[in-house]
Amino acid sequence: MRRMIFIVGMALAAIPTIALGQPDTVWTASIQNVDRPSSIVPFLAQEDGFNICCTGYANDVTGYDFQLIRTNAFGVVEGRRFFTAIPDRRIAESVRGASRMPDGGFVMVGNGILRLNPEFEIRWFKSRYETGGKRCVVAHDGDIIVLDVSHAYKISDEEGGEEIWRRVYQNVGGSLNSGLNKGLQTEDGGYLFAGTTARIGHGSDDFYAVKVDEQGEIEWENTYGSEILEVCPSVAAASDGGWCLAGSYHYGEAASARYAMLVRIDSEGEEIWRQVYDEVENGDYLYNIVETSDGGFTAVGQNRRSQYLMQMRVDCNGEYLWGLRHGLWRDGDRSNWARGDLTSVILMDDGGYVVCGTADGGPYRGGFLARTEPDPVDFPQLIAASD
Repeated sequence: MRRMIFIVGMALAAIPTIALGQPDTVWTASIQNVDRPSSIVPFLAQEDGFNICCTGYANDVTGYDFQLIRTNAFGVVEGRRFFTAIPDRRIAESVRGASRMPDGGFVMVGNGILRLNPEFEIRWFKSRYETGGKRCVVAHDGDIIVLDVSHAYKISDEEGGEEIWRRVYQNVGGSLNSGLNKGLQTEDGGYLFAGTTARIGHGSDDFYAVKVDEQGEIEWENTYGSEILEVCPSVAAASDGGWCLAGSYHYGEAASARYAMLVRIDSEGEEIWRQVYDEVENGDYLYNIVETSDGGFTAVGQNRRSQYLMQMRVDCNGEYLWGLRHGLWRDGDRSNWARGDLTSVILMDDGGYVVCGTADGGPYRGGFLARTEPDPVDFPQLIAASD
């Protein structure tokens, strides 16, 4: 029987040891020479395949560089290209975020900002000494928002990355875990930035969200959490105009002493529900989240205790529906799972998922892709209760 335990004002959802109703895996793929798992961002071309922006080892001269990998619809690599920021110098160019541009090209952000055209040729580059960041958002007008700890700045695509405006959010920071980690553009032309802060809130690191206008000026900001440390790497837009923040709830100092945590907020930043998920092995950490067709959410990450690649699914009220491990590499022996983490998830047109990350174990070495069948959960669209 499912039980609900309330601790420090939040719901701690006990998860059954056997997940029910999860989709089956159609195929998995291992991609060599992929490093820095937090930087892997797959882009869906549906039947045509995927593009993965990541970091990889280029050669003994330049070392690790920006990398773009092209696969077919089954995750088989068809081509890759490295982009060296400073030729003839061994500097690790780490990709931390990427987005697809309106013209079909890409922008990759890390130790600098790299803009590629649809033919994967360099359109412009801003070096690590001029700028850099953790994440990026492509605005409706085609310009780019870059997030870097407590800073956000907008740069012009047409002007080769020239800065349009820069804002500093004073209430972000205060710890090693804090910073703005993801941004989304809103329907009114503004932005929603999400991350972690220790400067305001409940006394330790908390989930943080700030809504800004198109010039980056604050409209509202809020924190979500408790006196326990919580870390928020990702946020997804909801169809009703709100958002769902994803991350982890840390109940101890050990790396595995954490649970997955989701916080659903409305368009004004008010909390609708907050759930912490007590998975059987503990240690769950969420890196990425997307809304599903029924108004629920699926999130991916890692189980820090067992280090397996995990995906979870909840309904529109945050009720746990199923959990799925990825990376089984020996049929008939459920103990043989690849270790690693999942950093991206895409909802496919047929209701299935593509997940991406890194894995190590059996045939998996480096980048990891997996495609699932359509999600068997088929609930009618429900309105999440706010009371």
